[in-house]
Amino acid sequence: MSESISGEIAESYTLVPTEEPTSSTKRYLTFLSNDLTFGISTEYVSEIIINYKIRPVPMVPEYIRGIINLRGQVIPIIDLRLFVGKPTKDNMEENCIIILTFDSCVLGIIVDSVSQVLDINFAESSPIPTASQNRLADRMITLPDQQVVLLFNSNSILI
Repeated sequence: MSESISGEIAESYTLVPTEEPTSSTKRYLTFLSNDLTFGISTEYVSEIIINYKIRPVPMVPEYIRGIINLRGQVIPIIDLRLFVGKPTKDNMEENCIIILTFDSCVLGIIVDSVSQVLDINFAESSPIPTASQNRLADRMITLPDQQVVLLFNSNSILI
């Protein structure tokens, strides 16, 4: 869906549930950031937007890229690459923003790309070894195609 917002072109995608997962599984939106595949529970995902102008904000940590005005709501945007100390991508047009809602807190995260929605059995996941633990993820799961998905720790991003 394409719409004009304050003279800026933005594309927005809203997640529409298909079939209900079983009680032992949860739906996870998978996305790429810095060549790592992450999964975040779809219960936190409001929408996915691309081609949106981010307004810089002074005197905030470097990983906070700025804010956006999404239908009258001001939302802070966090760059996951900068959040973990990696360099940001040069071409920001190729990135997309996932809008997340945690209780009453709404924020956006910049990711490289969004992959798919998967039904993941949390009981089959395992903790990340402490030596290589990433502060964004606390568990991981290997999919049948041998792809490793790091399960996003939603508490790590809340400031």
